[in-house]
Amino acid sequence: MPSIQPPPPTNDTTELARERNRAAAERTLLSWIQNCLSLIGIGIALDQILTAVNRGFPQNNPLVNLRLAHAISLSLIGLGGLLLLLAVVIYRQQTRWLDPTRALARDLARDLTRDPTRDVSLWSRNELSAGAVILLGIGAMVIILLL
Repeated sequence: MPSIQPPPPTNDTTELARERNRAAAERTLLSWIQNCLSLIGIGIALDQILTAVNRGFPQNNPLVNLRLAHAISLSLIGLGGLLLLLAVVIYRQQTRWLDPTRALARDLARDLTRDPTRDVSLWSRNELSAGAVILLGIGAMVIILLL
């Protein structure tokens, strides 16, 4: 079994810089969550508004207008989900880069224990929030496609 060597000693300035960079990465992820949630919300609202307008003015060709409304809405929702997924991947890379010794120890501990309940604690609250927003977008896309 490989032994984990302790990390080299660091000074307070280095630790504060790491914490500052970690906080900046978290703020960036939160702003991505906010923007992507806005894109998903705009996609849902646009679909509902254009569907209501289509029902209110029956003289238009409803099939063409509804297809266009669904296409625009689904593209906005998909873009929001895709960008959020990309933001989470970048966030995980940044935090792993900021603390490589903890990430190595965490990966080794996960491989040794294989306890699925412990894997949830490896995700930050921000990443779980991003996952919930992605699931919201997927649910909205399914509902729009079914209606």
